[in-house]
Amino acid sequence: MYHCPNVAPGGDRNDPSRPYGYAMDRRVSGKSLKTMKTPENVVLLYDSTNTARSATDAGTSRMARHPNGGNVVYADGHANQAKTGANP
Repeated sequence: MYHCPNVAPGGDRNDPSRPYGYAMDRRVSGKSLKTMKTPENVVLLYDSTNTARSATDAGTSRMARHPNGGNVVYADGHANQAKTGANP
């Protein structure tokens, strides 16, 4: 996963000790798209308060890092911004 520039702006973007800022919803891990009724509504990756590399949780660290909400990637591959606390 790449480093979010809003987590720690500046510095060496290739520095492995730099915070990341994204997480994956572990409830989706290992699930097939075929088993999802509406993958366009299933949150896969999101802006997170957990800045560790390869962070995962059950969506509990989702945050609004940007003025209009937090970045979210859905299981079908599209991305959007969602307001904090929203369950897209």
